Amino acid sequence: MLPKPEHLSFEYAKEYQDQTVVAAYKYRPPYPAEIYDLLVSLIHAEKSRILDIGCGLGDIARPLATRVAQIDAIDASTHMITLGKTLPGGDNPSLHWICGRVENVTFESLYELITAGESLHWMDWELIFPRFHALLAPGGYLALAHRWELSNAWTLALNRLIIRYSTYQSYKGHDIVHELQRRKLFTIVGQHRTAPVNFHQSVDDYLTGLHSRNGLSCERLHPEDRAAFDHAVRKLLAPFAQNNMLSLKIMGEVIWGTPVFLYE
Repeated sequence: MLPKPEHLSFEYAKEYQDQTVVAAYKYRPPYPAEIYDLLVSLIHAEKSRILDIGCGLGDIARPLATRVAQIDAIDASTHMITLGKTLPGGDNPSLHWICGRVENVTFESLYELITAGESLHWMDWELIFPRFHALLAPGGYLALAHRWELSNAWTLALNRLIIRYSTYQSYKGHDIVHELQRRKLFTIVGQHRTAPVNFHQSVDDYLTGLHSRNGLSCERLHPEDRAAFDHAVRKLLAPFAQNNMLSLKIMGEVIWGTPVFLYE
């Protein structure tokens, strides 16, 4: 199999165990509500079980917990799970939190759906795709969920600042689905993009959310670089804010399909 791109190794994912990154993560834009309706529509069993991998704070798992029989949410970061349990829906009895890596945790049952929200790129594809194949019930899907902020007048300038100050200088743009298909690991069955939804956020919270990104951890940035980055971002955003609030548009996408067992 083609080697996985080096800049997507698990070593870079360890930044999401930093306490400052975890604390900042809840300031990322939310998934549009349409995402959850779509994921539920992919389930065919009445008493459905879902596995959410790389769950983070449970942005997918917590809202879905009220709509399925059980959802197991796994993440390698203890801090993510600890905080996720305190957020709305985090204590739902249908939601089972698991701390560990998908590559080596033992799962006890089959799942009607496996979801991955912006996390699959950090995992060992050669190990996990045979596992997905074995864990999915007949007719079950692997669904990749993604959300993003539509481009704004400040986007290009902000990206230049991120590139300048990021500690993750080896980062390269990638298309996770394309990478999986190149390796014959994933067969697409369907995909859907949501309509744009409005989202309003203060400049302070928007800036905090930026520090949840890989390469912008407050624990890893040099204090002078962090101060310079924060100052530059505030200065950039000031002309676009009204009463310190930014008007954003958020979209989401789900691509679902079947994992391919490498050795079949």
